[in-house]
Formats: sequence, structure tokens, C-alpha cells
Amino acid sequence: MVRAATGLIGMAMVVACSNADAFVCIADGQCGVDGACEASGYCSFPDPDCTSGRRYGALAGSLSGACVDPGAETEQVTTTTTGGRGSTGTGPPPDPDGGSSAPTTTTNTTDGTTTEVGGCPPSTEWWDCDWSGRIALEVAPTTSPRPLLQVPIALFLDASRIDYGLTGPDGQDLRVIASDGLTELPIEIERWDEDGSSVVWFAMESVEPVDPMTVWLYFGSPGARSAGTSAQVWDDNYRAVWHLHQSGFPESTGNASSCSPAGKGINAGPGVFGVGLMPSFGGWATCDPMGLEALFFQSGTVTVWINPTDEGGNSAGRIIDKSTSTSPEGYNIAVNENERIHFARGHEMALGRWRTPNGSVPYGQWSHLAVRFTEGNAVVEPDIFVNGASQTLVVASAPLGAAINEDGLPLAIGNFAPDGTRTFNGVIDELRLSNGFRSTSWIQYQDAVGRDAVISYGEIEYLR
Repeated sequence: MVRAATGLIGMAMVVACSNADAFVCIADGQCGVDGACEASGYCSFPDPDCTSGRRYGALAGSLSGACVDPGAETEQVTTTTTGGRGSTGTGPPPDPDGGSSAPTTTTNTTDGTTTEVGGCPPSTEWWDCDWSGRIALEVAPTTSPRPLLQVPIALFLDASRIDYGLTGPDGQDLRVIASDGLTELPIEIERWDEDGSSVVWFAMESVEPVDPMTVWLYFGSPGARSAGTSAQVWDDNYRAVWHLHQSGFPESTGNASSCSPAGKGINAGPGVFGVGLMPSFGGWATCDPMGLEALFFQSGTVTVWINPTDEGGNSAGRIIDKSTSTSPEGYNIAVNENERIHFARGHEMALGRWRTPNGSVPYGQWSHLAVRFTEGNAVVEPDIFVNGASQTLVVASAPLGAAINEDGLPLAIGNFAPDGTRTFNGVIDELRLSNGFRSTSWIQYQDAVGRDAVISYGEIEYLR
């Protein structure tokens, strides 16, 4: 039997029946609150006047209003007919390519009636009847006067938001459908835990100003294959995306390599998106720099979530470091003493170094950090945002001369790779490298995404 969720709604989508006075059920959840789907194929409800304690409902055909016989041996026989779109849970298994099952007929051997269970609603009302549940997701608008395009958004799911009893074992049946009710949006499952919290990413084609938009999360087709669209969540400007949630630290876009533990190893810590990288005690993650060269030569953006416990090794705990020297030829982003961020970029005659104000990144708290910088032919100051707010920077040393070519320099997350003396103490999560300047509105929206502040979750709806 399919277990009913606490989000059951009263008005269900009812399948068409050849017997207008009968509704044939296939699972308890189709019978509403306190309802049960009997072996006869009809719904019953509690009634203390019946010996069995249950009485058939008004849509139970010839059994309508009768007490359920606790000793009767009833049997429900299901046969497949051809043509049309079928309803979830009946007929042949779901088509791996997303096709729909055929409708079925159900014969009730108690009274001999035959009822068609099928007649899936039009696709404009229900995307695909091989999926038995869905949730409306209201996506908050951007504060920008212009739309944000190809926006990655995280769904934070638990048993209060999704019916894990219907989903596939790895969440592979999840689909996010655009506001037109038809178009599949790219989706990536970062973390799936039916006993706890799950994190699923999808990409909105655009997030509009002023008005929210509604998209749909469909689930409940356990035999479905994975959508296979993980890399498409991340637009072409992304050079690398590391969720940092599992060993090996796979990279999500396919543009860069996975990272691997180095030094004294690394641990997992509680992250914004479930699990993050905790490089304490002289460990770090080392990454193949192939595909990550010249990030800032034209312009580039780094975003990351951090929760530092202190300033780290030598008061310069590295979040990311691409260099062979502590006075980098490449660049580094670090936490300094006095709860501030330090960004450095190597130049031929003098190193450029900038810092955020004291107290801008409190220890023991999650902060969303974004660094934008361009080199080109003329050096300009970086832009650094903490929790979506632009920071007034202190110039520790002004750069002089051309930027040093960083090609081939090692890339490390959570430390200075050559000797491991600049350990980041705390947890790092969701590190992304992008070409170009991400707009202020984009950065602020991603800050809100990490705080679970852009999605309003509707109640669970079930296909009947």
C-alpha cells in the first residue's frame, strides 16, 4: 500500500470511471483521511456500528453504505487494456524514457462490476501520470529590475515537505517542471537521505522581477531513471562547482576535475547544504588546475559558504589557494585575524592585497562570500560581498606591474598546498568559480538560496 502523507489535500484529481457511482482505489492514500482501500477495490471508513469497525463509502458501487465483512474473501483482479494514458501504480512499469502506462480495468469479484482505472488528466493538468505526487514550488522574484537567467536553486527536502514513501531509493524519479506545466528543468541531486534531509538543485531559465513564479516538483515513479541533467544546472560561465559533500569531491559542471584529500586528510562537517569540507589539522583538498587557468584575466567570480572557528593557520586560513608561494604568484582567499577576509593576487612588481573590515565574517557562523576581480590591462580593486552586502575594502598593498601568469599553479581548498601551514579551521561548503562578473543581484539571490529563503513549498498533491 502507498502510505499517505501529512500534506494530503482534500480535493484530489479523480480518475474517470465507467461506473459513474463507483470509485476504484488501489492504495489507502486515495481514500482520504482515515480511509482504507479494501481488497474489493473500494474505500471504507471507520464506523463503530460495524463488526469490522469499517463501512464502505458512498462511491463503493453496490457495496455503498455496507459494512466491510471481516470474513469475506474478496479479490481484486487487474488486467491491462490498450490505448490511452494510464494512471500511476497501475498497468505496466513506467517507461524509462518518461512515457505513460496504459489504462487498466479492475474487476471486483464481490459484485462482479468492472471499472476502468485510467483516463489520465491532460498533461496541462498533470505533467505525466507515471508520477503519482507533486509539490508546487513558488520561486521568489529577484530585486533586480532585469531577470536573472539560468539560476541554480536548492531544494531542502525532508519528510515534512516530500513523501519519501513514494520516491525512488536515490530520488532518481524527481523531476522539476517549469511553470508551463510541460518543460523539464535541469536537476542535480546533491544529497539524498530518506531518513533525514536531502538537497536537490534545479535551474530556473529565468527569475523575474516583481512577481513570483510557480514550478512543480514531481515524484512517485520509483522505476524511473535519473533525469541525467546534472551538468545542465550550471550555466556555461561556471568553470567549476564543488559541493564538497562527499569523498573525492566530485565537480558538477564537467569542466574541471574532482578534488582529492591531501596532507593529513580532511573531515566532513555540517554544511549549509548538508555536508561540507572540514580541513582542520593540516589537511586540505588538492584539485587538478586544468581548465581553471586565468580565472581573473578578463574577469572572474568566486563564491563560497564558510563557517570559520578562528583565523586559521598562521592567522591566514586559506579558503582557496592557487600558488606555490605564500606571497602568491596566483591568488588566494583567506580568513585573517579580527574576523575579516583577505584577498591577494600576484603581480610582477608588487603583490595586490585587500581586506574586509574587522568583524565582517564572525567566527562560528555561516557566511556567504563572493569575490569579483578583473585583471586585463588595467588593475582595479576587487569587489567582496559578505552575506550579499558589498564590503568597504582596506588596501593592504597596491598591486604593481602585470599580473603573473598562473598557468600550471596548484589549486588547493582549505590550505596552502606546498606545506599545509595555512589550514582553514572550520567548514567550507559550495565553492564555485565563474567567468565574468556575477551581478550584485545574482550574488544576493544565491545568498538567499543558501538560507532556504527563495522557495515556498506547497502541500503534497496526489494523482487519483
